[in-house]
Amino acid sequence: MAHPTGEVELRGTDVCSCTVAGRSGTLTDRFEGQVAADGQLRGTVRSISSNGGLTGLHFEGDIAGPTTGPNAGTYTIRLHFDPK
Repeated sequence: MAHPTGEVELRGTDVCSCTVAGRSGTLTDRFEGQVAADGQLRGTVRSISSNGGLTGLHFEGDIAGPTTGPNAGTYTIRLHFDPK
């Protein structure tokens, strides 16, 4: 949703075929955040589900930074796998 002030709200889901900590599989996450009028992004991301080698992966984190350029949307993630 775009506001007259230039701020944009965003939320959605991602599906990724990824490798995390040497394990490969599919994960789904949910994100939400805001982009300020100056282009700075602030938001959060959290795992919803995982399968394959990523079964039991849980994570949450923050997204921040500019929305363009080589460092766009830097993620800071805290993660763990359920014990087997």
